[in-house]
Amino acid sequence: LEEYLSDSKMYISSILETVKSKLNASKDIELKALTPINLFDLVESYYLRKKNINLNYRIEFDFDEGFFGTKNDPKDMAFIKGNERLLISLLDNLADNASKHAFENDSDNRIEIYLSAYTDDLGEGELVIIFSNTGKPLSVDFTLEKFIRKGYSHGTGQGEGFGGWLINEIVRKHSGKLDVIDETGREGLANTDLATTFEIGFPKIDIDEEI
Repeated sequence: LEEYLSDSKMYISSILETVKSKLNASKDIELKALTPINLFDLVESYYLRKKNINLNYRIEFDFDEGFFGTKNDPKDMAFIKGNERLLISLLDNLADNASKHAFENDSDNRIEIYLSAYTDDLGEGELVIIFSNTGKPLSVDFTLEKFIRKGYSHGTGQGEGFGGWLINEIVRKHSGKLDVIDETGREGLANTDLATTFEIGFPKIDIDEEI
């Protein structure tokens, strides 16, 4: 009985710490200022930093050259209103999610980041980060609603269920959209080894109007 009570106290303490962390994170996100950010530069810098770290996966980066131009062009169209620290935290949580829940002991573990855009005739639209991973597919009962719920964990290596909630909170802070796609069930992609894709869209801004 004494051991049971001790375990129960530790469990309750863990729950309280998790709730406290979420409340602190919510307040921290709310207080962060948003400024014009070149999303292309931020994602490319993130990729260059991560690819030089010894990880249990390799990381690749590509982008829509029809919109962003070649690597030698200035990428003037790639601006959103955002917060650099929050966006890097978003990418880190997506990577951690793949590392913990999708990847196994496989030398072919891979994350692919693709930067795309959707615009209309007036130049308005959104910039989209397409963040994909190989490994194990999503469970059959997985839903976006569950993923972004506080305390939800899935797959092996379950943590405190904080990552998906935090990802969604950061996307909301940036007035963005979040979607999760099971790549194994998409038509026309039967030959791909990708398992899961997260699509995050942010409203594109005209940098000339923001300065």
